[in-house]
Amino acid sequence: DRPFVEKVCEMSANNIIIVSAIGNDGPLYGTLNNPADQLDVIGVGGIDFQDKIASFSSRGMTTWELPSGYGRVKPDIVTYGQSVQGSRIYGGCRALSGTSVASPVVAGAVALLASSVPVEERRTLVNPASMKQILIAGAKPLVGPNIFEQGPGRLDLLHSYKELAQYKPHRGGLDFQDKIASFSSRGMTTWELPSGYGRVKPDIVTYGQSVQGSRIYGGCRALSGTSVASPVVAGAVALLASSVPVEERRTLVNPASMKQILIAGAKPLVGPNIFEQGPGRLDLLHSYKELAQYKPHRGGLDFQDKIA
Repeated sequence: DRPFVEKVCEMSANNIIIVSAIGNDGPLYGTLNNPADQLDVIGVGGIDFQDKIASFSSRGMTTWELPSGYGRVKPDIVTYGQSVQGSRIYGGCRALSGTSVASPVVAGAVALLASSVPVEERRTLVNPASMKQILIAGAKPLVGPNIFEQGPGRLDLLHSYKELAQYKPHRGGLDFQDKIASFSSRGMTTWELPSGYGRVKPDIVTYGQSVQGSRIYGGCRALSGTSVASPVVAGAVALLASSVPVEERRTLVNPASMKQILIAGAKPLVGPNIFEQGPGRLDLLHSYKELAQYKPHRGGLDFQDKIA
């Protein structure tokens, strides 16, 4: 697919916004298709009218970097793609299903959002990076599906419009009310800007505000910062790794698997968007359960999760 991928990158570099269906090979993980698995493309998954992930909708993670790297978060957005009413060729209507039904909905949303930008600002504000960021920031997380099934959540055109009205490219931690700490840095990544777009970060959030810690000379003090949160995650990784039988650690414990397990086990927070919380709050018990049935595949992962 190299010539095809290069052409996709060429289109993106020329400010052509590409929206693509992720495919209908669900419900297994790692089944999304090219070009939706490319980072320059807005990959769209399908849901039904009860906001459930359609059983046919392909799942992330991306697999083109495996086994030398790890899968990235996809889809980028989900919207209605099951039993959607469409026109018959010779008149009347019919029910259509598929991620190729969902993706035109997102393409239409992108067109509407772009049309709301004043003409004199479109050259700087409307591009593949900004449109993807606006859709992600405006998405509404669904209750139940994990980040490899829904990405940041369901398309919310009104919320994305409000995000676009105040859009400024910008560069996670939690308090004990599960709110993102005001000091916690936000994604997206910026090292690819302006030639590319920011990637989803943080990978996980956990408690990092007013955490009780030891004083050097005795007693306790309240500590705050993402440098307080990160040892919590490091400890969780150590506990997870220690639960793997010694003879399996060489193949199962690595940066890719641990990151995948933390992401798959994370609990999405209500309110913060994906650039503030990533996949959500650390949930050690859920991640342990995911690790217990973890099976790496060249084509992705099968956690045996079934979506109705």
